[in-house]
Amino acid sequence: MLVPVAVLAILVIMGLASRSLFGTANRPVFLVLLILVLLVMSGLRSETVGMDTQRYYASFNDFLAMDREEAAEFISTQKDAGYYWFSWAFGKVIPDVHVWFMFVSAVYLIGIALVCYWESPDYAFSMLYMYTMGMFFFSMTGLRQALAMGIALTSYAFLAKRQFIPFVIIVGVASIFHQSAIAFMFIYPIARMRSGWLRLVLIMGFFLLIIAFKDSVARWIFNILPDSLLDARLSGYVGSEKRLTASGFVIQLLMFVFCLRYRSRIVADEPHREVLYNLASVSLVFQAAAMAFAEFFRVGMYFGWSFMVLIPICMQYEAKDRSYEFIRMAVMVALIAYFFYSTVKSYGVTPYSFFWEGSVI
Repeated sequence: MLVPVAVLAILVIMGLASRSLFGTANRPVFLVLLILVLLVMSGLRSETVGMDTQRYYASFNDFLAMDREEAAEFISTQKDAGYYWFSWAFGKVIPDVHVWFMFVSAVYLIGIALVCYWESPDYAFSMLYMYTMGMFFFSMTGLRQALAMGIALTSYAFLAKRQFIPFVIIVGVASIFHQSAIAFMFIYPIARMRSGWLRLVLIMGFFLLIIAFKDSVARWIFNILPDSLLDARLSGYVGSEKRLTASGFVIQLLMFVFCLRYRSRIVADEPHREVLYNLASVSLVFQAAAMAFAEFFRVGMYFGWSFMVLIPICMQYEAKDRSYEFIRMAVMVALIAYFFYSTVKSYGVTPYSFFWEGSVI
């Protein structure tokens, strides 16, 4: 627990000190320093940190002894073959699993850093959000999707500029590492649609439908999924197993309502930021759907990152400095509370241990 809390303390201190010491919260040096801290934490972890880390640890080390034919036979039994082929090739060049862990985190964090650099007026706050809401910890356990998300996030620049071909190419490459990335393509047709209070009403209606008919929804989704995606883990979603509660939806709903208060002014000044509102609304839809079929939580992560930059954008529109500082501090306190209440318990990252030690801290 000591290491995750120490990293949290660094993020909080940088968030509090950035404006007072430098007069701004969006110097690129903040992103570089914070990413380096998170890379060290991710790359030096032992295989016991993270729910799925041991499986990826074992497959990487097994690959080291395999030739191409043996690797092909193993990979033919796995989903997301692109990830395993890339992992096998990486191991032939750098046969160190901890360098591999660090590389995966670097791809993910660079994607996060780029969208922060492009859109966030408060880098330190955005990185604190990413850390406390579990996005970083998810990347330490879901390596395939972390690679896919890091790549997919770089397509945001083309999404905002409505450049279809490079957007599709990047998302297509991301889907090679995790099939869920293909869902990000569906944001393109609605990226510039008006996302106002009516959208919120429609999302609430969808949420109520999920509550009322979640068993039927789960069975319908399971029936239409191709056989290649079905396994014991997914089949457990049908019936009463493996569902998420409404808490994730409620948290994002409150954030979306907060952001909608500022939408008209933000979009009037910078119309391309309507894209962020549409990303946030799609994330809400997947959070609601996850109550029937929990795998949608993973899909929603391709869209939910938008709150990381949308919230600080909205806070910038507070007319009075005192109001801005109060809201910023209140949200930071809420994020820290959520970190201790939920995040550290949800991703198998505590207790934390470095790969060279037997004890945990």
